[in-house]
Amino acid sequence: MDYLGIDIGGTQTKWAVIAPDNSVTMRGSVPTDFRTTEDEMGRLDGIVRPLEGRIGGIGISAPGTVLGSVEDGVIRGGGYLTFNDGFALGKALRERYQLPILVENDGKACALGEYVSGALRGCDLGVVVVIGTGIGGGIVVNGEVLRGAHGSAGEFSYINSGRGSAIQFGDFFGAQGSWLSLKKLVLESMGLIDDNGAALDKALDLEAVDGKRVFEWINAGEEGALAGLDRYASALCLRIFSLQAVLDPDVFAIGGGISAQPALISALQNKMAQLVDQIPFMQIQAPRIVRAENGNDSNLLGAVYECRRYEVGRSQVD
Repeated sequence: MDYLGIDIGGTQTKWAVIAPDNSVTMRGSVPTDFRTTEDEMGRLDGIVRPLEGRIGGIGISAPGTVLGSVEDGVIRGGGYLTFNDGFALGKALRERYQLPILVENDGKACALGEYVSGALRGCDLGVVVVIGTGIGGGIVVNGEVLRGAHGSAGEFSYINSGRGSAIQFGDFFGAQGSWLSLKKLVLESMGLIDDNGAALDKALDLEAVDGKRVFEWINAGEEGALAGLDRYASALCLRIFSLQAVLDPDVFAIGGGISAQPALISALQNKMAQLVDQIPFMQIQAPRIVRAENGNDSNLLGAVYECRRYEVGRSQVD
């Protein structure tokens, strides 16, 4: 049967009905305007109930670490959806709908989606780096997502590069690699903000400067914007190189909204080549960087893939 994929994001909760061949037969989205688990369950109910009888299971992608059984889907942290901390989302939905249901961390779901039919297809070991308000990630080894001993493998935001004795938020990969960091570096390099991040031109509305605006400057060849992109690419590539030394993957697929910009992928590829050329005694494989191929569908495809695979394994045991 078709399965339902649900991707709970910060602003939109996307859903799609996915056939066994991974094609999407229906899709939609609703605002992520819920602030309690009760509101969340009600919003999800509006997605699932009209599809009852035509779906054989539900795979859910959500922010936060999934503890223990992915079937129970107990979430730790919940990312920006802090009300989900400690909530057994999978168990609650399974009891309501009496369907196979699996909850997966969004970064891990993205990596699985790229493995199913994207940039990680055919890889023995592949990594997804998702650029958003932080840095998400997922590691797929021989078709299975790497969870780690505590479910937090791939939480790249917590990689720290600080040289001091105190931990500073700005030293974390999640801060230095986010799209907000790119925005800040571009604005700095263009001379539009001061050292404290305040606009030097009072007519400039910093809140209105989104990713589209940033890449309009970059794609127009604005010198300061290109300099900011170069600084950002340097910071990102240094962390990716470190991950290469630890994991030795076949490929790094860059996901997130801004990954659709060819200028970003080109900057990362060029900067990585420059970095590798500077390293003496280069004995590891140079990181290969590509764009994630499935866009917003990666999380949906990955969550459904994992749910189908989990149910097949369980049925074989039974």
